[in-house]
Amino acid sequence: MERELVDDDQYNIISKGPKLLAQAATRTVENISGNILDNAFSSGTGGDGKYLCDTQHPRIDGGTVQSNAATAVLAETGLKNALLAMRKTVDDKGQKVLIQPDTLVIPPDQEFTANVLLKSMGRTGTNYNEINPVSGALKIKVWNYLDGSTTQWFVLDSGVHQLNFFWRVKPEFTQDTSFETEVAKYKVYCRFSVGFSGWRGLYGSTGTS
Repeated sequence: MERELVDDDQYNIISKGPKLLAQAATRTVENISGNILDNAFSSGTGGDGKYLCDTQHPRIDGGTVQSNAATAVLAETGLKNALLAMRKTVDDKGQKVLIQPDTLVIPPDQEFTANVLLKSMGRTGTNYNEINPVSGALKIKVWNYLDGSTTQWFVLDSGVHQLNFFWRVKPEFTQDTSFETEVAKYKVYCRFSVGFSGWRGLYGSTGTS
């Protein structure tokens, strides 16, 4: 009976196995990668001893500490402050870092707000016929696996940020069939590393105030 089930695959269970494994591997990669931003305000310190998003990033030269963290909700004022802070970022010698924010990263819960804020031709939240100063300023990246909070949001410069992802071993799929039982077994194996090597080029807000 088992051999007939394998041969005929009447319910397409056998043929779905490898595809389900591939989906599981993708979910694992996305979940672990998403944790970097999910925990950006609360755990996992970088080389300066601070969280990825922190209000007290020190400078090696002893200069004024810098902030890339806020609590503002996703709205015009909060976004304006984020863009200004990023463009005023300096290195450890006090020299301006050439940062051009270009991407807004949000959980699905913030998608509607982000579209209204960044795609409206007129300024949002007013009764006046004013241009929207942030219209089209950023690309919107909705990350389904950014699920640590429903209110958080991040702005980044895609060419400067120091979020890291490295494939050590890309997904490898293998199949083994038992000689005695003819039961097929499928396996996927992969290795990867995620993290960050610096905070510059990224700004985050918890969206709680």
